[in-house]
Amino acid sequence: MTIEGGRPGFAVIGEDDPHNSTDAKGLLLAHKQVEGKPWFIYLVGLVNKQQVSSLQLAALNVQGGKFHWAMGKPDANALKAYRNYHEEIGKQRSGQAKAPVTYMGFPNEGDVFEVGVEQNRVDALHQQSGARWEVLVK
Repeated sequence: MTIEGGRPGFAVIGEDDPHNSTDAKGLLLAHKQVEGKPWFIYLVGLVNKQQVSSLQLAALNVQGGKFHWAMGKPDANALKAYRNYHEEIGKQRSGQAKAPVTYMGFPNEGDVFEVGVEQNRVDALHQQSGARWEVLVK
């Protein structure tokens, strides 16, 4: 499935009206080998009333028809850096004191992420803001 901008991922939509909805969106960042096993790496965001309220890294391994998820912890500093970056871009592009809500969601147009693996630790870096998330897989 694809989400905003035709990017690979998934979404669970809470309500028809985005102004009143809390949605979960998972952006597929990479498919990586971690300690000899293939893992899909997602950045998962909760979007409440069109504004991202939580971001965390998740990894999915499927073997023998069984799904194994590993979830990283939300990082308030990484979320703040991500939101601040998009808020500033929105202000600059709109010429307004407050960024339009279209810049406050997740994922955003132009987001670029780097994914790294070291032993059982996977991390993702949002290039533009420097925000970083991690997850440990087993």
